[in-house]
Amino acid sequence: MNVRSLKLAGAVAGLLCVVGTAPNVYAQTSVLNVTASAAAPRPNPHVSIFTFNQSLILNSIGIPDAVGTTFKYKIGESASYTTITDTLGAAENGFRYFTFTNPQTYAAGTKVMIFSSKDLSPTDTRWYAHDISSTNDVGVTHTYTFGANNDLGTLNRATGNIKVSNPGSNVAPEPGSIALLLTGGGALAGIALRRRRNAA
Repeated sequence: MNVRSLKLAGAVAGLLCVVGTAPNVYAQTSVLNVTASAAAPRPNPHVSIFTFNQSLILNSIGIPDAVGTTFKYKIGESASYTTITDTLGAAENGFRYFTFTNPQTYAAGTKVMIFSSKDLSPTDTRWYAHDISSTNDVGVTHTYTFGANNDLGTLNRATGNIKVSNPGSNVAPEPGSIALLLTGGGALAGIALRRRRNAA
């Protein structure tokens, strides 16, 4: 096999690998970005609401990085809130995340609701929230409720964040699939070489 044929085989194998692993270019993405690392306490209840506009995998749920904060969330408006007592990961852009062991895919219209609170005294509970700097275009809309009447908030704040990815993006190709792609490229190179010899 001459140099030209080797180059052809390498190019074909590389192309097949790229095609085979294309779904994995979609990494987990945070919905929100915040303006500062410190979360400010708010006197009224705040709840962040994340509404899926398309089918997505919910990988992680985050709360503001505040010591002693109680972290609760629910998936679906009719569900009950779950308190997370697991150790959260290191702070990322002002949030600490709880990552699901087995992330689930949720349909468009699913609502994920998060609040984080801290009891400063027996009579004083504060809800910690970040000011939002931007929202990533990942197919999720963020709103929040606040105040005694639970009105929809118009201020650009968040008591939580989530990380999502597209269905299929969390599945890595098996070693056998990679081998198949590579051997397929080798077979094409062999065909090209035979054609070259027959034409000579």
